[in-house]
Amino acid sequence: MNRLAKDRHLITNVILTLTLLALFASTGLAAYLLGLEYLPGIWWGESDEDPFGSALTESRWIVADSPVPLASLPLPLTSVYVGEGDLLSANAYLLRLRDGGVLLDYDAGARVFPASLTKIMTALVVIESGIDMEETVTISRDLLTRLEAADASTAGFGAGDSVKVRDLLYGVILPSGAECSEALAVAVAGSVGDFVQMMNTTAYRLELRNTNFANPTGLHDDSQFSSARDMAELLRYAVQNETFRSVFLTKDYVSAPTGRHPQGLTMQNRVAKNLAVALMPEVFSCKTGYTRQAGICLASYLIVGGEEYIFVTLGAPRDIDDVYLHDLDFIAKKISRPPNPLREG
Repeated sequence: MNRLAKDRHLITNVILTLTLLALFASTGLAAYLLGLEYLPGIWWGESDEDPFGSALTESRWIVADSPVPLASLPLPLTSVYVGEGDLLSANAYLLRLRDGGVLLDYDAGARVFPASLTKIMTALVVIESGIDMEETVTISRDLLTRLEAADASTAGFGAGDSVKVRDLLYGVILPSGAECSEALAVAVAGSVGDFVQMMNTTAYRLELRNTNFANPTGLHDDSQFSSARDMAELLRYAVQNETFRSVFLTKDYVSAPTGRHPQGLTMQNRVAKNLAVALMPEVFSCKTGYTRQAGICLASYLIVGGEEYIFVTLGAPRDIDDVYLHDLDFIAKKISRPPNPLREG
């Protein structure tokens, strides 16, 4: 090839490169002007299709598993690094409340049993039904007998007690009362079955695609399942409701007098109180759950450095001391540190 031909070849390559760069820039500008203000998410972790999977099998590092709005950038923290064995729970999901930004997805899409985290949806559906909070509901002996046989957790209301809807709502969340959940279900929908249909309709509306409810209590049922991601998104939505937020953030509550409790029934969220007293004042509140099939479950609302977070863990073993404290403490310490632009951990 002579000198002139080489020069022409070089000029052609330069022009082609500049044309491609101009096309890329104009495409980005057009997308911005049209309001297409989303960047693709980035995922690092275990995948059958990931050619680098062997180098990452010791950890899961989620930067984002969904598009991140440009309006939310730059972010104070974009990911949390979790190594194998750092969490006791089998599934975990951490998101930022203000924009839904995902900081941790630890097998969070897996369909698992949610236990009493179910009651988050129960309380939300009751509130959104518009039922009068001052209406009274009677607790039947048959209901208590059946729940006792199922070894369900109860708030402590007695047979024949006439209880205000508001008090039952606190009973659903604070002591995780199954009798409160079922009594409210019947009061709102006429039957437990119709209420469950309302729960599933709400799950569909909120796009909780890995969730299905079969009862309002969280007692085990093979057809009742959810995921850490769905439960976190549910709680994120629910705490934006003023009534739900007020109930969920309460740690102590005394009901109006009832036949069995003339001074009112005292109810507590003992786990939330214990976590706050122990060493985690940033845990404003949480909802617990446990069945043999589901393991230990926890949905938490935290404030760290002025930022609000939702953290959900599912499937922790029961036979480990301070299982609630361990994963919460680990995550709280992670998100309280300044982000490392190269690697958080």
